[in-house]
Amino acid sequence: GQQLRPISTGCWKKQGCKNPVAGAFSTNSIHVRNSTGHIGMSTQVQDDEKVGQAKQREEELITVFNQVPLNRFMGLELIAVADGTSQAYFHTTEEVQTSSGTVNGCSYHIALEIAAGAAAISTLPAGRKAMTTDFFASVLRAAPINARIDVTAKVIKSGRSLVFVECEATCNNKIMATARVTKSVV
Repeated sequence: GQQLRPISTGCWKKQGCKNPVAGAFSTNSIHVRNSTGHIGMSTQVQDDEKVGQAKQREEELITVFNQVPLNRFMGLELIAVADGTSQAYFHTTEEVQTSSGTVNGCSYHIALEIAAGAAAISTLPAGRKAMTTDFFASVLRAAPINARIDVTAKVIKSGRSLVFVECEATCNNKIMATARVTKSVV
């Protein structure tokens, strides 16, 4: 690799430099020049930019998922999504109640599938989507009405054409339902 050497810290513009890339660096940048004279930012600055882009993508995914009508009807709220994981929750209400007074198992299925989708998409390049091709769920116990259900999802493997996700729904730290979801990348 080429050797990079620091040439300054801070903003080029503040130092009065007439460099054409002056406005491209933040005031916290470390500017480097390689052996051929090209100017760039240090790895740390590039890493900081990636973190900022990841945070922006997380906010965009949360906004999109929380605007889906079915998610809004259920009160399902995605609260975190990044690096192949997602977290969501919903409160069981009378709208999802069975005749026995507990939450309908399909409510778990919907929440688990939505969380799996968010986790899967977080591993893909922008603009790519993930569609469910296989869904296997186990409902372990019924939740009462007016309970908070927390849902987590984690990508186990993300490939070029398939993403494999494991999910869990809990209530008061008890596992209520689990799922294994396979998503096709489109």
